[in-house]
Amino acid sequence: MAMLNPQDEIVANRFSKQEAKERLGRPVCSKVAIDGIPAGARGYVMQVDQMEGNSYELIVEWHQLVEGKRQHNWFSRDEYERCLTDV
Repeated sequence: MAMLNPQDEIVANRFSKQEAKERLGRPVCSKVAIDGIPAGARGYVMQVDQMEGNSYELIVEWHQLVEGKRQHNWFSRDEYERCLTDV
């Protein structure tokens, strides 16, 4: 079995451009507490962020305010699957 080098593993853990764009605007719910956002909070994928090469992370804006401000979090594919559920 071929081993991935660390850079390939990072890219493999992110979304392709098409996958990221398909999730744009999608409502989500947190499965776990994240940076002051409680489990069960709702938000939506507000933006895609290009990383190295043709790999992307998703930016979620939460409906709940943290200290009076909108909270945004970046998610790789692994983090998205582990921490969020589509609504």
